[in-house]
Amino acid sequence: DRCVPNDTGKPCQAASPELCRTGLCIESEDGIGACTKACNTAAECPSGYACSHAAGGSPEKVCINIERPCSSGSNCF
Repeated sequence: DRCVPNDTGKPCQAASPELCRTGLCIESEDGIGACTKACNTAAECPSGYACSHAAGGSPEKVCINIERPCSSGSNCF
């Protein structure tokens, strides 16, 4: 196995998700954006993150900071 850089938690703007390695940026209720990645279980996420469906009924699960959940689907991608 090789290490793959993970920028989950790196600041970003939901309007510019291409700044994240995965192309996914979530924005919390306080307006702070952070890079994230798709996941199936919490074990795939960094410490302090849960694997959950993004707000707004998105079928895709992503790593979400448990201290700053998404406020709406439009803020998550």
